[in-house]
Amino acid sequence: MNSVCSTPHHQLYIVHSYKPRTLIDFLSMSPHFKLSNSTECFVRRVYNLHVKIKKKQIQKSNAQYKFQANLYKHHNVLNVGDYFVI
Repeated sequence: MNSVCSTPHHQLYIVHSYKPRTLIDFLSMSPHFKLSNSTECFVRRVYNLHVKIKKKQIQKSNAQYKFQANLYKHHNVLNVGDYFVI
């Protein structure tokens, strides 16, 4: 009789003591386990796509932050003889 043991942890967590956070974590599950070339290429392509998307989101967020920061920025032009407080 086969008994099935159910655990709330992922297989990678049980073997390596950490949860997979990205697809790239699945590539090195075990030194005895070899993925097919097509699977490895697919995982790397999806991982690279995620990296590109994150970079675009960060750039978009930085552009919005820069726009908001520069919205109330005033450029004062000082002429010779103008007084100002330091």
